[in-house]
This record gives sequence, C-alpha cells and structure tokens, in this order.
Amino acid sequence: LSTRLWLDHVTGSGVCPWSEVAKKEDRIRIVHCSAFTTRAVARRLELESRQLCGQWSTVLVACSRHAKWSSSWSSFLTDVTQLTAYFPSLGLVPFHPDSARWSSFSLQPGDSAMAYYEEEGGGRSSSQEECVVLSAEPKVAGVRRAMVRFADGQEQVVPWDWIGGSMGGALLADNLLSRSPYPTIHLLRGADLSYVARAVGVDRVNALLMRNQRFACERGLEEHDQFLKACR
Repeated sequence: LSTRLWLDHVTGSGVCPWSEVAKKEDRIRIVHCSAFTTRAVARRLELESRQLCGQWSTVLVACSRHAKWSSSWSSFLTDVTQLTAYFPSLGLVPFHPDSARWSSFSLQPGDSAMAYYEEEGGGRSSSQEECVVLSAEPKVAGVRRAMVRFADGQEQVVPWDWIGGSMGGALLADNLLSRSPYPTIHLLRGADLSYVARAVGVDRVNALLMRNQRFACERGLEEHDQFLKACR
C-alpha cells in the first residue's frame, strides 16, 4: 500500500510521464520482495524480468526487508549498480528513502578530473579516464550533467556522478525525485528506453528534467520526506 500511495503521487504530480503511460495502459506492477539478501533479490528480479512483455511493461520491486539496504543508501546504490551487469537488456532504476545521489557541482570549466565515459554500445565504461570540464550549464549539457573533453580529444556529456570529486556541496532538492517509502528497484525494458530516446529527443527530455527540478525545489526535501513517512 505504501508504494502504491507513493506511485499515485508521482503519477499525479506529472514528474514521471513513463509512469503515466504505463498506468494508463495497465502495464505497471508493484511487487513486494521479502528477500533479506542481495542474491535473493537478484533471483526475484530475474523472475520479474520475464513478465515484462509488451511496450511500456514495467515493474516496481519494493525490498522493505533487506536490512542493509534499508539502513544504507550507499550500499543499496552500489548493489543495484552491480546488478545491472546481470540484466543487460533492462534498465534498473534505484529509489530509496534516503536517496542522496546529487549534491551541488563543485568543478569549474577548465578543471581537470577523472571520469567514466559512455561506451559505443551505450552504458558506462568500467574505468575512469582523464578529462577536462567544459561546461555544467543545464542549457549546454543538460540537467545534472557536464560536458567534458577526454585526453584523446573526444567530447561527451556525462552525469555528474561519473566525474570523480565533482560533487561536494549541499544536497540538492532533486534527490526527492528518487525517494520512495522503501528501497525499490524499477525494472524497465531496454527497448522502451531506446525508443523514448529516439522518439522524444534530447531537447524535450532536458525540458522535462528542468521542469522536474523546479518542482523539486518548490516542494523541498523536508516536505517530501514527511509525505513518505505518512505513506508507511
């Protein structure tokens, strides 16, 4: 019930068009995973992945009994990041009561750093490379992204958290967009992600992210956290 209340709020606020479409098409499911270990959760994800049939099919796997995840956002994020390697055709999006992925960007244009890069087939590289920051302006690089130039001359736009030491200030209100009543993994079909990227385009996606950022700033982390407590 807690996850359903949260999902209804997310859908109603318009911050996630994906959930709106999936709900309208009756393609979204919520399941409670009672597993206590990450290995057991992985088995449940494998089972649920087989149920993703048809465009916009999606499932939210709520893991309220995984003690390590419940008490530590960083442990949850690390484990979910590692789990993505076992599901190459899916997208795994982490939500957590204490999600703290984003803080203010601390680097300036011209600063040197180490960053992951996007590989040709998509996805993050396994190691970081030297780069120079060119811009972190939303109108240039997108929301919570930065344009960098790597040592080989290649320029890419990458998420802030791909760049080592790039965030060190106060937490951003943006984090509330990834805060849920319990540690939750959102399973998405990779084919749908690719379709949206082609059909919608970078400009429209960035416009949506900027709108969501304004929503988050107006609501604030404290108000959203009170809402999550009321959902439990």
